[in-house]
Amino acid sequence: MTRRDWIALLGSALIARPFPAPAQGGPSPDRVGVITAYDEADPETQARLGVFKTALFGLSGAYRTGLSFVHRWTSGDLDRMRTSARELVDLRPRVILAATTPVVAALLRETASIPIVFVSVSDPLGSGFVRSLAQPGGNVTGFMNTEGSLGGRWVQILKEITPAMLRAVMMYNPKTAPYAKFYIGPFESAAIALNVTPVLATVHDEREIEEVVAGIGRGGGGLILMNDSFNTIHRKFINTITLAYKVPTISYSRIITAEGGLVSYGVDEPETYARAALYVDRILRGARAGDLPVQIPAKFKFVINLRTARTLGIEIPDALLARADEDID
Repeated sequence: MTRRDWIALLGSALIARPFPAPAQGGPSPDRVGVITAYDEADPETQARLGVFKTALFGLSGAYRTGLSFVHRWTSGDLDRMRTSARELVDLRPRVILAATTPVVAALLRETASIPIVFVSVSDPLGSGFVRSLAQPGGNVTGFMNTEGSLGGRWVQILKEITPAMLRAVMMYNPKTAPYAKFYIGPFESAAIALNVTPVLATVHDEREIEEVVAGIGRGGGGLILMNDSFNTIHRKFINTITLAYKVPTISYSRIITAEGGLVSYGVDEPETYARAALYVDRILRGARAGDLPVQIPAKFKFVINLRTARTLGIEIPDALLARADEDID
C-alpha cells in the first residue's frame, strides 16, 4: 500500500467521526481480541496483523493510551479454534478481529454480544454470519476477501496461460471451506464455456494433496487453489509438489505466488486488514457492529511468478504480463 493510499484511508476514517466515547465500566475499553486460523510463526500473518495494528494506532492513538491486544493462534486446527474462541470470549475484549470463516463460526458459538470484525471470509451471508450485507444485525460485520465470480475468473486466467489445458481441478478442504459452493458454480460454468472439464478435489492432508497433484501431472491440466485457509497453511508443500509434477497453478493469494506458485488473482489482504482497523476503531468509539455494512473487496491484485513459469516451461502471454499488477523474478 502506498503512502498516498494510507493518507486517503485514514482521512476517510477521520471524516466519519465523531463517535461516542467508550462507556465507563464493564469490559476493558482498551482490549482488542485477535484470533486467526494461522500459526503465530507465519510471517505473512504477522505482516497482516502489523498493518492492522499500525492503522488502528493511527486512528485511535490520539485519544486512547494503553491499547492492548490478546491473541489466539490456531494453526488450522478446528478443535483448537473452538477452544481458543471460548478462551478469548471469557476474557471479554471490547471487540474481536477474527480471520477466516471457521474462526468466526467458532466465535459465534460462544458469544452473541461481543462485537466481531471479520477478515478473510468469503461468504458471510451464506455462512449465516449476517442477516444481509447492508444491514448485518447481530454482533458481526467485516470485510469479505473475495466474490463468487472469482471461481470463473481463475479458470479463464489459467486457460490463457496454458491454452492446451483440457481439465481444471479446484482443490479445497471441505472442513475449512464450508462455503465451497460459493465458488463452485462460477468455476464449473466458466470451465464448460472454455471447453475445459471442471473437477473438484477435496483434500484433508498432505498425502491427499500429493495424490491430486500427481493425478493432474499425469493427465495434464491445471490446479486452482480455492480461497481456503487450508491451502494457505500448506502453501509451501503445495508449491513444492506442483513444481515437482510440473503442474501450473492459480490461487487467490499473493503470498502463495511469491513463495513459488505460478499466478494469483485475489484481494489485497494487507489492505483489507487496514480497512478492518477502521471498523474496530468505530466500535471502540461506540458504534454497533450490526449497524456497519459488510464491505466487499476494494482491490484485486494479479501477480505472476516468472521464475516459476520458466521452471514449468511456460511462456506467459504478453497480454497477461501487461495486465499484471506485479511480476516476481
